[in-house]
Amino acid sequence: EAIQFHRAASGMENQQFDLTETGRLETISGDVNLRLGGSAVLRGVISAGGSLFVDAGTAVVADETSIATFGTSSLVSRASGGSLSLIGLNDVRINSVIGGGNDELAVLRLESIEGTLYLDREAGRITTGAKVNLGGKTLVLDGVIETTGEPDADGFDIVLGAASIKQGGTLNLNGSIKFVSSGDIVLQNLNLRLNNPGQKLGIEAGGNIFLGTTDPMDGDATFRGVILQANTLLQLTAGGLIHVGSDAQLFSTADDSLIQLTATNVIVVGTVQAGARTDGANVSAWTGRNAKVEIETTEAVVVGGKGLDANFRLVNTGGTIAATGAVNIETGSDSDGIGLTVSSSSAIYVDASGSGS
Repeated sequence: EAIQFHRAASGMENQQFDLTETGRLETISGDVNLRLGGSAVLRGVISAGGSLFVDAGTAVVADETSIATFGTSSLVSRASGGSLSLIGLNDVRINSVIGGGNDELAVLRLESIEGTLYLDREAGRITTGAKVNLGGKTLVLDGVIETTGEPDADGFDIVLGAASIKQGGTLNLNGSIKFVSSGDIVLQNLNLRLNNPGQKLGIEAGGNIFLGTTDPMDGDATFRGVILQANTLLQLTAGGLIHVGSDAQLFSTADDSLIQLTATNVIVVGTVQAGARTDGANVSAWTGRNAKVEIETTEAVVVGGKGLDANFRLVNTGGTIAATGAVNIETGSDSDGIGLTVSSSSAIYVDASGSGS
């Protein structure tokens, strides 16, 4: 009924499990549990009638891969309420489709305990209606993440947790997502719009949160723009700085929705707009009544800074903070005793009518 591989207590650090393109492991109704001392190279099929669990690695080795999947592989838990878990001690590299084949999967977990979890751009794709947990010392997510389940009314459907998160891939989500890092979170070249009713977006960093181009250089034409848009709640929390670059835009769309920024310092050179949405072409429209922006810092808030114009020249750029309900800013003070700085080209305002819309 089940397939079980168990590593020995010691001396199995070099053990390798290699499932080739023609290899197949399958159970009718039982679990598949692979607990490996060394590494797992997965090119074939594992189809579990119950849950599927792969755990690889016993010795921490820098830049070593504990689990690798390839485009020819198929890893499926067919059980209603089942789970699919790939956990490597060192790096975990996903270069295949994970999570498909079961609309009733409950939990999908991918984690590198001491290394990096990669979702490769070439063929890396997560597609599921399950709760998703992605973890590692570092997350490098260049592939596609697609969730199909309904939003969790009380929490987040997908949680990304790491000391460092670099998200540059595609996110197509029906549910809500939260990024959690003990270090910095850097988001660039990302268009994440959660427009379904009840969808939320959370970003929590022990260090800093950098959105878009936060250190613009004259003549640099590299695209780093970011759009973060959530239906009911867009919540950013940082132990250090939240920096909204000139090419970064933050929106909440629903009636009574909220954008909440909490940090030591906040810099807004881009756009923070509650009760509005964008079509992705730098055009926004008001959509929600009584929406609010709340910003709280222990030191300072700065609105406006440096950005790049259409010809990629470094220029002074104004930031915008706007809402249909209220803008509440509570600060401490910086080393000069200043809590709020707003440049002449910046704007903070409330428009209850949404420009008459």
